[in-house]
Amino acid sequence: MPLGRMMKNALNTSFRDLRESIARLPLAFFLAWQDIRLRYSRSLIGPFWVSISILVTACALSFVMTGLFGGELRKALPFVLTGIIIWSFLSQSLIEACTTLIVARGHLTGAPMPYGLMIMSTVIRNVIVSAHHLFAFILVAIFVGIRPDWSMLLIIPGALLVVTAVTGLVFAVACLTPRFRDLMPLITMVMGIGALLSPVYWRPESLVRNRGIVALNPITYLLDVLRAPLINEHTMPHAWSAAVVIALVCLLVGVGTFVLTRRRLPFWI
Repeated sequence: MPLGRMMKNALNTSFRDLRESIARLPLAFFLAWQDIRLRYSRSLIGPFWVSISILVTACALSFVMTGLFGGELRKALPFVLTGIIIWSFLSQSLIEACTTLIVARGHLTGAPMPYGLMIMSTVIRNVIVSAHHLFAFILVAIFVGIRPDWSMLLIIPGALLVVTAVTGLVFAVACLTPRFRDLMPLITMVMGIGALLSPVYWRPESLVRNRGIVALNPITYLLDVLRAPLINEHTMPHAWSAAVVIALVCLLVGVGTFVLTRRRLPFWI
């Protein structure tokens, strides 16, 4: 078969899968919600256990860091808490993406289910779980006296940029992991190290040396455009433009990977 025709068939298969996935988006929400219910069946508070764990971790880290490096607990606590919430959404989405298609093998081979639908379901599931963490943020916001104002509406575009970037990365990881199984431990390791190298727990301006860690780290800008409006702070210079570029690049990488691998996925899983 000529190369041009093979590429055309690959594009048609991939975009047909994406169109069907978007058309069945309510089903992706249903699958995500059912998975959460199964995970926390017979639990009294379900995913709120994760919210409590994040809140306790943020309190402990804020207490220790303000004791070691100085600063006010009322400013450190909401900063650290929102950083952990956003980072947990990113890291958990990528880690779960490693096994998304492998775990869903039965659904994908037994019925004409779009592959993109299962990948979208992973993102939606983690969005729902992360939304539960707003409970912890509201408690902290009341405690430290964060007052809502109009600038908090910037949470909406900030969240859209973060979800767009994560969706692209999840698509890329979910499509490559069935072929390269070593990606899962690699991504798990990178997520652990990335939390320390990104301004999740510490403020970018607190760095005395090695400021390139902040400037060259794309996570910095994604964190900033969502965290700053939540805690009533100003974003870094050029944070929004950088976040838009990063989100678009991640989405293009994800869609490109899906297009290149879609026809091989049934053999890999």
